[in-house]
Amino acid sequence: MKASFLMTTLISSSCLSCFATSKPTLRSSKNTRVIASLASSDAKSSTTRFTKLLMQYRIRAYFDRESVEILVATLEGSADEDGKVNVLVEFENRLSQDQVALVIASLVRINKDVFVGLVLMGPSVRALISMSSRCSIRVLSLLIKFIRIPLVDELEAHKEIPRIISLLSSENVAIQAGAIDCILEISCYGRREAIEAMLEAGLVEKLVKFQRLEKQASVDENGSKSEPKTDKEEGYEGNCPFEGCVARFAVQLESGEMLSKKEKIEFKLEILRRVREASVSEAEKASIVAEVLWGSSP
Repeated sequence: MKASFLMTTLISSSCLSCFATSKPTLRSSKNTRVIASLASSDAKSSTTRFTKLLMQYRIRAYFDRESVEILVATLEGSADEDGKVNVLVEFENRLSQDQVALVIASLVRINKDVFVGLVLMGPSVRALISMSSRCSIRVLSLLIKFIRIPLVDELEAHKEIPRIISLLSSENVAIQAGAIDCILEISCYGRREAIEAMLEAGLVEKLVKFQRLEKQASVDENGSKSEPKTDKEEGYEGNCPFEGCVARFAVQLESGEMLSKKEKIEFKLEILRRVREASVSEAEKASIVAEVLWGSSP
């Protein structure tokens, strides 16, 4: 009951007031003009009762499927009553934060013309990165996919890209997978400065290390391949998200919308150089270099 009340309350007041009270922080005059145009529409038309009910349904379905199951399993597995109370309090706090994140994504998806400008002008994106939860990083990836170039420009202008790269150091596989999704979206829509920021943050070196660990984990003590890596408890299920991740990064750069042909070639050479330096063996170096060369076209 309390969770349902929080959902309804957040949708009807907290989330929308967050947009209304945000202050512009853009430094680019070009982006400012775009945002002013986007925000000029009437926001009231997108906050109808139908929209609220739709967002409430999506959020409730999300939490019913994932968070509630995890909460119940945790409570049933503990005999410490005080510990159960602490878990409930923590769950309520996280629920409120994740609800706001999901509503932001829903608002942008439902009425892009109105809410894109408000997202870019407010602190929402930086808050999503600071939360560093499975849900918030998933929402950040969706926002980059929806908003594209203007949002990537803002991430680069506010030095948020290294913070996204740092999420690869999380112990939560779902957060790491979400960070990879964000990185791939940035690679597609980022300008030269954004790509340079990722490289300077050690992205290629981290990806090489992840591929190495993924390959080691796929071979058991007898030398035979094991089952694909999964992490249902942390909200991720499927093949390891780092399989061929260096080549996937290179392919995204090749398809980038904001890079010239010359810049794409330069970045590809830089990726290869970093791969050679980060590799711990000739076999590893040859394997990843081949993936990068064959996975993307010059």
